[in-house]
Amino acid sequence: MQEHRKVPVGLILASCGDTRIQTWISASAIEPFEKPKADEKPVSHNDRSALYNGMIHPLLNYRLRGAIWYQGESNAAGNEAFNYRNLLSAMIRSWRTEFRNPDLAFHVVQLPPNGSGPDPVRSGFPFPSGRPEHGSLAPQDAGEFLRHGLAMFRPFAE
Repeated sequence: MQEHRKVPVGLILASCGDTRIQTWISASAIEPFEKPKADEKPVSHNDRSALYNGMIHPLLNYRLRGAIWYQGESNAAGNEAFNYRNLLSAMIRSWRTEFRNPDLAFHVVQLPPNGSGPDPVRSGFPFPSGRPEHGSLAPQDAGEFLRHGLAMFRPFAE
């Protein structure tokens, strides 16, 4: 990709396992979904906006072209699963606004099915937008990946 575009390309890893999507969304973007408590102070990496503040906000001056979101399981149970699509859409909109890039490409790696039946987080939920700079990879696609390797991601990279 660097040879093709003739510009430096870098990857930034901002990740933390076992977290809810709410911790990756800015306080202003999550407020319509979760009102802060009057005495709320983050004490855990999993508190609302904690990882956004610690890992995403410091990157806002970088010129990002895209993000890959690995959809974790922490929102897959109970009522949170049914609000996940709205939270994901809010996160994408807020990152695009905050990074000053309305065309920030956003790709989601979906959770594999777990055999307990469909839920909106785990399998095949409709992606928040039909925009071409969005994409998703489901575990069912793993066979394609094994056959074609990283070449199958070339359209996303270009």
